[in-house]
Amino acid sequence: MVRIGVDTPYKEEADRCLREAFPHDHDLYEICDPWQCSYQPGMNVPGISCSSKLFQQCQTELGPSTRISCGKGFFLFSGAVTNSERGLTVAHATKPGKEIALYSSQASSDAERTIGQCLETYGNLEQRSGEKLSADLALLKLNSKTCLVNNTVRWPIPSGKTLRIKLYKGQKVPDDTAVMILDKNGNFQYGSIRRDHLTDKKLQDEKLHNVLAISAKKGEKEVSITQQGDSGALVMSLPSNESELVYVYGIATGIYTNDNNNNDGPESLTVANSLWDVIYELCINSDYRTDLRNNTPDDIDFV
Repeated sequence: MVRIGVDTPYKEEADRCLREAFPHDHDLYEICDPWQCSYQPGMNVPGISCSSKLFQQCQTELGPSTRISCGKGFFLFSGAVTNSERGLTVAHATKPGKEIALYSSQASSDAERTIGQCLETYGNLEQRSGEKLSADLALLKLNSKTCLVNNTVRWPIPSGKTLRIKLYKGQKVPDDTAVMILDKNGNFQYGSIRRDHLTDKKLQDEKLHNVLAISAKKGEKEVSITQQGDSGALVMSLPSNESELVYVYGIATGIYTNDNNNNDGPESLTVANSLWDVIYELCINSDYRTDLRNNTPDDIDFV
């Protein structure tokens, strides 16, 4: 029996998602109140840093939802595409040419934590059809000598298994598709894609064009499944018993709030780009110069 800690407001949604994923295995898990635990590694070797001469002993492993930074604050690494030296994350957190480092609250130098640099960024794209598409996508150049990329997520149910990620290349995501993200704290959050082409041109700052809108239910209200700091998290399909593969629909970029004078307060939605639409447009549209165009769209996927 696997015990899964879930905050009370999300227990009903978590139970629904798990029942959908494991319709015949309800006795394998139990949803309970969350608990706190800690783990302290046994080895502590002070005074050793990750210099180029020592990278074999202390290579950093990068995977989905690893915390990274570009100055102050942190965001999440999304994964590597085409090869282990090209990574993805959100564009609003960085700029081309900026160094990307592992996030640490400790007083260590950026040089010791650097994993690469931002190669290119894209905000809103104009598609060949004339429609706009919010990308919020950054392509990173990773240093293969100092970091290893592991494009997998660890699923704890029923007894723990490693899930590989694959880019969803469909033109439309079915309504109310159940999804999950691995958040900044390493916990899975669950919800559904409510709209796959949300557009709001009236926003004062960043306009939204054809993005994925994701939420969970809290009573009758829609609530975001992400929080500040979760930018870069992959929006993935739920795993199944038959496969160790999950599909990536998009990358979480922010939170959309809709205050409709509801007595329960404003509703919120997790916003994610439609990753395949963005990558496809970058590859086929000659208006954009990108390193991704060294490949045909069909050849681009998580490695």
